[in-house]
Amino acid sequence: MAMVGQGSPWRVWLVIGAVAGWGAMSDATGLAQTHRSTPVMREDAELADVFFLDPDRGWAVGDRGAIWATDNGGRHWRMQMSGVDCRLESVHFVDDHHGWAVGGNIEPLTHRGSAVVLATADGGQTWKRIEAATLPRLRQVRFRDRQVGWACGDGSPMYPAGMFQTDDGGLSWATLPLDGGGHWLASDMNERGEAISADRDGRVWRLSSSGQRPCDAPPVIGSRIRRLKMTGGGTGFIVGDRGLLLRTADHGLSWRPATLPLSEEAARQCDWRAVASWGAHVWIAGAPGNLVLHSADGGATWQTHATAQPLPIRAVTFIDEYRGWAVGSLGTILATRDGGQSWRPQRQGGGRAAMLALFSEAESVPLEAISLLAGEDGYLSAVELVNHRGLEIRETAEVDSVARSREAMISAGASAADVMAGFPLRQRGLDFTAERTLASWEFLHRGEARERLIESLAARIRQWRPNVVLTEPLQVAGDGTLTQMLNQAVLAAVERAADPRAFPAQTQQLGLAPWAVDKVFCAETDSRLTGTILVTARLSANLGCSLVDQAATARGLIHDRYTVAPASYRFRPLVNRLAHVSDHRDMFTGINLPHGSEARRIRGASVGANLGELARSVQRQRSVQ
Repeated sequence: MAMVGQGSPWRVWLVIGAVAGWGAMSDATGLAQTHRSTPVMREDAELADVFFLDPDRGWAVGDRGAIWATDNGGRHWRMQMSGVDCRLESVHFVDDHHGWAVGGNIEPLTHRGSAVVLATADGGQTWKRIEAATLPRLRQVRFRDRQVGWACGDGSPMYPAGMFQTDDGGLSWATLPLDGGGHWLASDMNERGEAISADRDGRVWRLSSSGQRPCDAPPVIGSRIRRLKMTGGGTGFIVGDRGLLLRTADHGLSWRPATLPLSEEAARQCDWRAVASWGAHVWIAGAPGNLVLHSADGGATWQTHATAQPLPIRAVTFIDEYRGWAVGSLGTILATRDGGQSWRPQRQGGGRAAMLALFSEAESVPLEAISLLAGEDGYLSAVELVNHRGLEIRETAEVDSVARSREAMISAGASAADVMAGFPLRQRGLDFTAERTLASWEFLHRGEARERLIESLAARIRQWRPNVVLTEPLQVAGDGTLTQMLNQAVLAAVERAADPRAFPAQTQQLGLAPWAVDKVFCAETDSRLTGTILVTARLSANLGCSLVDQAATARGLIHDRYTVAPASYRFRPLVNRLAHVSDHRDMFTGINLPHGSEARRIRGASVGANLGELARSVQRQRSVQ
């Protein structure tokens, strides 16, 4: 069946799902949940997008189905009930009543994605879910009016294009018949009605009714595109990891690197995540969040402005050349009234992380420790994964490993998670020693790979400012060399992050202050070793389940087949800067972080206050399984 779009540059579409009227929507409450998120977890959920309709009315969306709204310019933000628990990636309103938010779920083991599309007709007082389960996960949504809009995201076997349009307010969606399809990380319309889109392989395309054509853009190596914005007058910007900033002046036909007001040393430590524009003004931000770039002349020249906070920024929006908002990690919302020269916080779910986990890949992370420290005990936790494997061979999974790894950590209980760029690993099954891995990194980093790795880790420590760092074991039988190398790099980064003289570009240009970590632990599964013991079957009253059950979804997002969790972990102390503490009954012994402080959640109501009944319930569930 074909549908002709009205007022759209893309004329021929395939209808992929038709439902009629608001009655075909379901109240978002009561739908199946992907994670076990408690209400207090949503307070520090990362925010992925922000939209303001006018100086007063705005919305921000993000992890755990979080939707925040304001009707007074952000002086007060209130939580709106989305009824979903997945990450919402994008939000857009066409008036003070009608708006949409999109995101999606990832199915454990199969790693297939499914879209979540929410709509409101009352300004977000109630959100209803439009049935769109056959669509893949969506990353972006925009509407021209109450009826006509578009969305993009992952391609899937059923809908490989990954690009969709609606002309009935989102009740049905149609897909563009592209030649090769795509998994789109970012997209925006140029003034010619073409969609300029970046895929997960670092390629940039022009999409229209006449087909899919590549743009002239330099190869993205050792980085990852995060956002794309067409700003008018033929100009546009692509931003991404390790200082990636490309500019077009011909409607997206060609892209070239932009010159930044930062040294090469400082720029490579910036992971840009957000770009916004108003007229000739452009703003760019990311991680660390201390810094916002601003251009008043369409990107010809740039200035840097400080935000006075280091947490990563994920999205920025402006309603004129003076008033804007930025959102990001730990539920942070910042506002400016002077074009970005100064910023003030409007809300935060926390000021820093109590625990930072630094591991090679998601498979190495002790998931039940995240569930205990973050989910049960409430310590705000961030996970940074150092390595990825998508450089040599294009990923074929519907949802890529970066997205799955990140979602797994959030599912386990973390407040934030990311995958670093610049330190790729060879594909699994190849016999590649640590020495050969390091040699490949030396090529990417001009012979300074080890120093660049320590520099990157130190930047993460200064950004998150944790009390405790958790990392790889000292040795792993049969695979210890790479693990050992990362362990030693983390220990070196902990020392140098506390040294004011180390990495001056971080302190002088990026605004990252030195930070001293209290303790460093490594996670091990060898029962013969000493250290703090964590039994993964331990019950959690706050989570209403065992730690291993809380982490089950996360483990399924990482692995493509059922994987048994370790029966226990041991956490060996490697660094202890607290002279008065010698007993490590748990990782935070001797550290004063009360509930509700800048790095710990408020104490939530216990889901399973009666541990005896909870134990019996868990046993009944396992008997059924």
